[in-house]
Amino acid sequence: MRRPLAVLFAVAALAGPLRAAEAPELELAEALRSSGYHPSIVEGVKHQGIKVRILPASTPVLEAGAGLYHEPYAPSDPCALRIFHPSLSAQDYVYQGSTIPRKYLARQPTNLHFIRVLLHEAKHCDQYGTPELDGEIESDLFATDTLRSARLPGYYEDTRMLTHIRAVRPFSTANWSHATALSLDARARFLRAPAPLEVRDAHLRLYAILFKEGVMDPDLHGTRYEPEGDTLKAVYRSFKEKLARGDFDRDPLAKRVAELYVEGLDALAPTMVR
Repeated sequence: MRRPLAVLFAVAALAGPLRAAEAPELELAEALRSSGYHPSIVEGVKHQGIKVRILPASTPVLEAGAGLYHEPYAPSDPCALRIFHPSLSAQDYVYQGSTIPRKYLARQPTNLHFIRVLLHEAKHCDQYGTPELDGEIESDLFATDTLRSARLPGYYEDTRMLTHIRAVRPFSTANWSHATALSLDARARFLRAPAPLEVRDAHLRLYAILFKEGVMDPDLHGTRYEPEGDTLKAVYRSFKEKLARGDFDRDPLAKRVAELYVEGLDALAPTMVR
């Protein structure tokens, strides 16, 4: 995420910026070395002098996001980012990112989320005012491509986990700003990725359907973590029924969004939708 003092996945918490200020500020290379990674892994990031604050391990999960707290608009501007502690579990990361209740989450066979998010946020330092969805797509693709190129064990599983999170989250609330699943999916299948405006419009068409049905609330702003994931379940049922009937067959992009959502919940929380 690129908005100053905003945390990854739009978790609003007043304590977030304060905790970022309490954490020591490190050079990017130092932050990588202290976390067990060689600085060369970010050679695709061109911005110079990036600073990193790694939040304490004790930071509550929903405050332990990541984002820029100094966003550059030119190569000469400072860029500084905050990121959760490397000890944050994959389970908590998925909970934070998808809003799926913890009790339903399947175990994730990957532990690359820290370095992938660090790569993602560092890439934002190169973007200088790029529109938000465009920047999120570029940063997600950069981070996942870098893990693949470095051949880090678990990169494939981590990319799938991220794709599933990005497919689910836009339907916990009507916010497509991080709807990168179509782009990640296209890269994985060696297909042409849709343009960001196409991604946005496909989500807006689906929101309109879900609003009309009463499945989603058009007046809900911000993120809601429901104890049973009722909204996520309702969207799942709606998409499953419509896909089975062929309702989206004339809208291939919206159809793929719905398919990825269903695949995402099936993978991340099979017991919730069984």
